Amino acid sequence: MSEKDLRLEIFNTLLTTPHRDLDKVFPVHRQMCEKDPLFYVRLGAWYHDQGEVRDHKEMFIVNLILSEN
Repeated sequence: MSEKDLRLEIFNTLLTTPHRDLDKVFPVHRQMCEKDPLFYVRLGAWYHDQGEVRDHKEMFIVNLILSEN
């Protein structure tokens, strides 16, 4: 999978989220963080300031705290 395709997949995931079903959101964020950790960190910082979905804001924080990188 190319870098462009991976990042497009990440953005598409952020646009579709099950409301307050964090058990479904967490694995998606974990996978994004594992596939492209540098982009994930930057996207998380941007999303914290610009994003609107609270579930994703929380999942960025959780995944970055749990991340081994």
